[in-house]
Amino acid sequence: YYYIEDNDVIICLGSDNPLSCDWENGVFGDQFFGNWGMIDGHIVYMDLTEEGDGYELYEVPVELNGEYRILEVMFDHTEGWIILGSVEPKNEDGMASKDLTPLKVGDEITTIWYLATISGEDGFDPQDETTFTVTEDTAFTFSKVGDGTFYMYYRMQDLYGSHATSNPVYFSIEDGNIHVSLGD
Repeated sequence: YYYIEDNDVIICLGSDNPLSCDWENGVFGDQFFGNWGMIDGHIVYMDLTEEGDGYELYEVPVELNGEYRILEVMFDHTEGWIILGSVEPKNEDGMASKDLTPLKVGDEITTIWYLATISGEDGFDPQDETTFTVTEDTAFTFSKVGDGTFYMYYRMQDLYGSHATSNPVYFSIEDGNIHVSLGD
């Protein structure tokens, strides 16, 4: 989460898995270095959906040429970040589309962020953020987000789908330096 104190707004950035895991001693740590997913320098919401041998898959909700779509993005441990294409969102039955449509030069992407107020009882509502045009050089990167205040929660899930969420960890980034504190 990214917190904008002046506006009393928190932005949900999504989920990722950069963890160091010591299963034997039950110690887990994040390897957050102030980077997040971006397309052509525009921060995106991204959710980790699958981890495989040598890759991770992410869903990135966007408006593509005015239509709500999900970009399928893969991090290949050998090749790096790859935008595979877009699919229609899951239907009412929870079924995902199998029709992957590659991006093409001239496509218009609008990033979608999920915002809520810190002081209010509102939920995270989608909001169109930035619109840009796909070029031959359009790329997904994991880049520095800049100065700000960030919140992170660990979400643990067992084999039966039950889950628990940790207390927040707070990161503030100032001039590229990360300061960490534990939440309440």
